[in-house]
Amino acid sequence: MKRNSAIFLLAFIMTSFLFLSSLNAIDKVAEVAGETISWLQLQNRYEKLWKQYQEDKSQFPQLQEENYHSQLQKMALDRLIEQELFKIYAKENDISIEKQEVDAIFKEIYASQPYFCTNGQFDEKKYEKFQKQYPQRYQKIVKEIKKDFVFSKIKQIIQEQFQITDKELYRRYIRENSKIKLKYSVVPDSLMPTQFPSTPFYLKEYYKDNRSNYRNLYEVRIDFIFIDDREFLPEADSYQEFIKKYKDNAHQKAEEFAKKHIEKLKLSHGLYSTGRHIFSTEFLRAGDKIGNLENSEKIVKQALKLDEKEIFEDPVETKNGWIIFRTDKIKTIRADNLQNIALDVWQDYIEKGKELYFNNLVSDYYHKNIANEDIFRVNYSYLKIPVKSLDFNLSFEEDSTTVEKYYQKNIEEYVTVRDTLPLEKIRESVIEDLIEDTTKALTDSLLDTLKFRIKQENDLTVPDFPAIAPYYAQQIITNLPYFRYPLPIIIDTLSKTKEDSVFRINKNDDVYIGRINSREKIYDSRKKRLKPKIEKLFREKIYEERDQNFQNYYQTNKDNFYKKDEVKFKFLYIPVDSADIEVTDDLIKKYYDQNNAKLRIPTKVKLSSIFLPEENASKINEIRAALKNDVSFDFLTNLFSASNDLVSKNKIYIPVDSLKKKIRKAVEEINIGETTSPIKTKEGTFLVKLLGREQSYLPQFNKIKTELKEMLEHKKADSLTFDAIVAIYDSLETNPYYENYDSLGYIKTTEWVKISKGDKVVLDSILSLSAADIEIINRTAIGKILPKIYKTEKGYAIVKVVNKRQGEKITGYDSYKLAQNNFYKVYRYKQCRIFTDSLINYTRAGNDTIVNYLGGFKITGWLSYSDKIDNFKNSRLILFDAFAKSENAFSSPIRFSDYAFGFYQVLAKKVGDIADFQKIKDEYRQEYYQECYSDWLQQYKKANDVIILDKSLREE
Repeated sequence: MKRNSAIFLLAFIMTSFLFLSSLNAIDKVAEVAGETISWLQLQNRYEKLWKQYQEDKSQFPQLQEENYHSQLQKMALDRLIEQELFKIYAKENDISIEKQEVDAIFKEIYASQPYFCTNGQFDEKKYEKFQKQYPQRYQKIVKEIKKDFVFSKIKQIIQEQFQITDKELYRRYIRENSKIKLKYSVVPDSLMPTQFPSTPFYLKEYYKDNRSNYRNLYEVRIDFIFIDDREFLPEADSYQEFIKKYKDNAHQKAEEFAKKHIEKLKLSHGLYSTGRHIFSTEFLRAGDKIGNLENSEKIVKQALKLDEKEIFEDPVETKNGWIIFRTDKIKTIRADNLQNIALDVWQDYIEKGKELYFNNLVSDYYHKNIANEDIFRVNYSYLKIPVKSLDFNLSFEEDSTTVEKYYQKNIEEYVTVRDTLPLEKIRESVIEDLIEDTTKALTDSLLDTLKFRIKQENDLTVPDFPAIAPYYAQQIITNLPYFRYPLPIIIDTLSKTKEDSVFRINKNDDVYIGRINSREKIYDSRKKRLKPKIEKLFREKIYEERDQNFQNYYQTNKDNFYKKDEVKFKFLYIPVDSADIEVTDDLIKKYYDQNNAKLRIPTKVKLSSIFLPEENASKINEIRAALKNDVSFDFLTNLFSASNDLVSKNKIYIPVDSLKKKIRKAVEEINIGETTSPIKTKEGTFLVKLLGREQSYLPQFNKIKTELKEMLEHKKADSLTFDAIVAIYDSLETNPYYENYDSLGYIKTTEWVKISKGDKVVLDSILSLSAADIEIINRTAIGKILPKIYKTEKGYAIVKVVNKRQGEKITGYDSYKLAQNNFYKVYRYKQCRIFTDSLINYTRAGNDTIVNYLGGFKITGWLSYSDKIDNFKNSRLILFDAFAKSENAFSSPIRFSDYAFGFYQVLAKKVGDIADFQKIKDEYRQEYYQECYSDWLQQYKKANDVIILDKSLREE
């Protein structure tokens, strides 16, 4: 019965909504904190703005002539929303216009009106008389004053929150008007050794030892021409190139022509007898590519086999034509010149040079610390005494005489400013002091006794104190690089103490007392035998230290690894169904008439673009020369263009307004089939060919009537469904049974769903929760619904948490492997950072050669705070860091990408000038206030649930 009642209630709700929506669903344009903004309000405000625009366009400098209707409509809605928000703000902050303020504003407005003036001055008596004689008219004026000026007052109050000093404003000006030029290098992780902590210092040594393994390399410069398929298409219709039969036939004819042309060219001994544009590459090695041309690696490989000036016997196929090429020049890269093959040698070194690294490390240490020094083999014994662990079993609780004597002896310690503290009151404190002093005295006595016994008898036995550990006949060789306990503690003392002498060392809470049993000098003839020991110690330090760090990491984290948490959900899903929704022809026509601006199809263009990320005049000149020689723009794109967002949209129609300002302006100035001049932007340089243009137009009503009908029906159905699911959501607070609503959609209980921070939560093929919902899920108790309604592509859903279970703990070998993976990621990261730091030090010292081996430097143009460096994702942080440095300063190691470290040097800086700032300070302050106000308004919109229901009116 409850189920049927709920269905009846919901059916009633749906019917009511259907009826109401037939009257005003289409009229609802936006909501502010639940308050509706209607199409009628929007239209009225739009008409006012439109009249102002027609009277004086200079009031709207930001509007573009082409689509000003839609822009005015958005502006009108923004002002209506702002007005509603100000009402809320005024109520929250108890803001109003007092009578004194109304009077002042009234007088200001009507100060020059003869009706209110006497002898050219505003007359208070006439003002009072007007209030009494025309109360209704006066109240209407007051209402308008309050409405208009309360908003100005609110805006002023809000802007006062953004006060800024001249000093702070100047800092902001500097950020926006400063430029910087950087020299930077980025080294991929793959070029950094992490198996052993090396630097490029050993590159030359490795090359010297392995020179015989390297052969001369060869580079080739290639000349080529392109035979375009389009030359062999039928001339009657240009669209023939899109028909497969004609296209294949043209491709075959182009190949035949290319083969015959090769034979002619061989007889003329060169390409220059053709009237075609000849392309020349840089010097290339085997494996290199020519731009993005298909089969270009094959071209390079074959060219390296030819003699200079020899033409390859067959044309090479590309998608839209054939390439004929010759070897212009071959250059020998001699293997006896490290500079030429440094990168190849370095890549071999970081893979195979571990032994060389350790040999050099040992040799270097040997010559500095062993070869010319006096080295001794020292035999010693010692005791390690943990002083705070010594237990002398002292007790003075019953020994009144001893305590009394200690008190009297140290009476000055217990005298206050006013009097001497009596023993009876501080007995416990005195006993503590007595025990402490006695323990210290006994410890000193014990240490002296042990030192004497070791010196006289070489006796390390201490039976009464098991915490004291004896170490007999230990042995070291002085000057070796010791890294492990206990030698770092006592190595210096052992080196300097004479034979048969006793040493004592205090270290933290431990005392070491020992005896040098013997010292034997190691003569030069035997020193070389120490090299294996030195190498063993170096290897142990590097690998044992790393392994020990891993073990520490594992022991610390092994109990913190868990599988993902799991949650079981139930959700009610109601699809938007417009099958039973009807929209009249009159309503469709009305919508069409009122929305001409947003129904208008914008001007679109079809482009083909070439993008050069770095300024390169010679390459631009070659592209322009090739275009004059009728080379296909598509071919040039493949040959020269780097990837870019605009290039990815080649040959598809895109709105002209979506183009960046410089590119849009250049495209608007050319005709179809023409190419722009080079367009320089912050990203790089573009050359754009216009392939087609579709002018903006308003589709005829009859042609889009069906589409509009479906849109309006869906819009009404969507509104009804949303209102219905809101009603259900509210009712679930008191009646949490989904089953009462199964007739409206469907109810589904999921299996266990894994959830993890940062991941999307997939409940069903039609319903997913975003990564931001993870925190909401975690906060929601079992049996409770998530505190939001979820919109999907085709409907709405309410989700309940049915059950939760914590992810199982990862143990055993799985835990070990996970810890190992995590540790080595961090370890590799640290090693790469250390390596990059060494490169910075080399470069700072004036040695650029090392960095040149690894890819060299790039130099930026002038950059501002907001620019990007080669599209690195953290460019903003890098630039903020750079602007804080002085000219010629170097950065610390920087993670330029997930797979590369690097660093930069500041080459030059231009900082905004204080004199220029002073000239525009007031105007700049107003711009700052407006920017702050806009940010505040956006946040206040979010806080007050501003919803724009018509997508065409939303901000792009």
